[in-house]
Amino acid sequence: MEMKRSQSSTQQSYEALTPIARKLRENGEGVNIIISRSSRLFYHRHMNRIPYDRLIEYYPRTGTYWVKDGIGKGDQYSPTKGDIVANVDKSIEIIKPILSGRQYATIYEYSASDEGGVITRLTK
Repeated sequence: MEMKRSQSSTQQSYEALTPIARKLRENGEGVNIIISRSSRLFYHRHMNRIPYDRLIEYYPRTGTYWVKDGIGKGDQYSPTKGDIVANVDKSIEIIKPILSGRQYATIYEYSASDEGGVITRLTK
């Protein structure tokens, strides 16, 4: 039962990213998505289907951000207002260091528990 819930959370959270990214793009906004390096998603198998400008990975060991795909691929990055921080497939604990000390709005939440997917947007 737990495995099925986890798979449902991952699938629904992943599927929520596409319309969010598409709407931002239609509004003329940049689409930068930050995920944790600890995520099991890979840009060449999963994330590249989402219309983003940049896919950024947060490296928890060093506290750094690197552009994994898109504009500036290979460059170091600093999160900015408007960036999407997404946790699709793990506990939300993996994105807490990214959100720490930043203002953000939750735009999607699979469930109220810490085990479900969540998508936030940096507001400042």
